[in-house]
Amino acid sequence: MGRLSPHIHAAAIVSAEAHLAADVRIGPFCLVEHRVRLGPGCVLRPGAHLVGPLAMGEGNLICATARIGGPPQDLGFVGSDSEIVIGDRNTFRESVTVHGASKPNGVTRIGNGDYFMPGSACGAVVLCSGVRV
Repeated sequence: MGRLSPHIHAAAIVSAEAHLAADVRIGPFCLVEHRVRLGPGCVLRPGAHLVGPLAMGEGNLICATARIGGPPQDLGFVGSDSEIVIGDRNTFRESVTVHGASKPNGVTRIGNGDYFMPGSACGAVVLCSGVRV
């Protein structure tokens, strides 16, 4: 995982279950929980919060206070591991939320090159590619 990497701020908390590419940068007060996989060139700005199971490709930017992962905002959700899979070169601006799928063992999938504006949210079963939300 590279917990002692100079690219991980001392005030960040990173789960032992996380798998990080060598050049991932994690800022202060970030929280990376459970099974999170971050590809090369990913950057977490201060206060970003990631919850696994989550896999991200390369070159993603997660800005301050964004939260990616965790159960869906669906009152009918009965609880199961749902996964989030995110491609390459996506930007998640401040206060963006992305939740797991609402169907058992479902996947929330985000493609490549997406740009999520501050305060936007997505979840349930999502397929995004090349969109600006």
